Amino acid sequence: MTKVERVALYALLISITALSLDMLLPLLPQIAQAYSSPDSNQVYFVISVVIFGMIFGEILFGPLADALGRKPALMIGLGVFLIGTIIALTASSLTWLLIGRAIQGIGVSGPKIATRALIRDQFQGAQMARIMSMVFFLLIGLTMLAPILGQWLGNAFGWRSIFYFYVILAILAGCWLLLRHKETWPRAARNPLLLREIFKNIKLILKNVRVLSYTTIAGLVFGAQLTFLSVAQSIFATTYQRADSFVYWVAAFSLCVGLSSLLNSYLVIRKPMTFLVGVALTGLGLSGVALFTLTQALGTQPPFIVFVSAMAITFACIGTVFGNINAMAMVYLGRVAGLGASVISSLSSLIAFALAALMSQLHDGTPLALSICLIISGSCGLIVLLRANRFAETSV
Repeated sequence: MTKVERVALYALLISITALSLDMLLPLLPQIAQAYSSPDSNQVYFVISVVIFGMIFGEILFGPLADALGRKPALMIGLGVFLIGTIIALTASSLTWLLIGRAIQGIGVSGPKIATRALIRDQFQGAQMARIMSMVFFLLIGLTMLAPILGQWLGNAFGWRSIFYFYVILAILAGCWLLLRHKETWPRAARNPLLLREIFKNIKLILKNVRVLSYTTIAGLVFGAQLTFLSVAQSIFATTYQRADSFVYWVAAFSLCVGLSSLLNSYLVIRKPMTFLVGVALTGLGLSGVALFTLTQALGTQPPFIVFVSAMAITFACIGTVFGNINAMAMVYLGRVAGLGASVISSLSSLIAFALAALMSQLHDGTPLALSICLIISGSCGLIVLLRANRFAETSV
């Protein structure tokens, strides 16, 4: 298997999470119309409930990949994702659609967690960084195209066609993995699933103040991103009457994430990661303050150019935080790095889901709830960061 083919496969597997979220963004009005719900804000959970499923999937697939091997964990994850997709595809009510989406969230955790382990097994140091950079570059491209593809499929064949696409995607990824990629985790290195030992290590991880703090920051920033994904279509359509251009703006904001990550790879050699994260959190909070202040001062919504400029800054800040915060937490995990990665992902998903669920219910079609979310994420994240830096650096 060539390096180019490996990178393409890894990007496809990891991108299933992003595609599960972004492809449905422009189709929320279709789904709301299909399931006439007395509470229109319930449809926003179609996006965020995937993250709710990931809370449980991410804590499961880390130990599973260590116990069974990377390929079995990946195939189990894709199988669970397929089950959730079929439930969502055939859902006769919004409740069943949300159940299917939650099961999809559990399933996508397999590719998300185990693919990273596949890469870690085969590459180290600069080689691993190079492979991850190439995967991330392809991932950004797929993320940019996802809402555009979703809108085209939905307009041409209806919103359920997205779930047929997910079925094809999961089968293609599974067959490609099964037929072309070897197992990278030898049987001799596999750890049995000892629940007592797992819970003991989870407790040790959560007692480390720096790991817990950086995980909280990741959750707050992910919550800001998830809130945007949940309510942005409504803002573009209701407040600014620009529903047709929504998918292209989402693609542009994804590009901001990619460019900020590229810039971060240059700056991180010259500046401490804590400094870069602090600057990004400040920018995130100030974007929210600007939107909120202008809304109150003008007595109406901010001009469209101000809104999209604030979102471009927001996504650039998100890219900078994500480019550093996981590495900052992983430094202290040592011998429990595999389980630690699962705990960090699961806990940050829990925080993100809780924040996005609250903000989605407060959403009224305007950028107000989103601006409040950005203020909370930026300011609380900065407070947590400053507090964490006061504690000694100790490994788990």
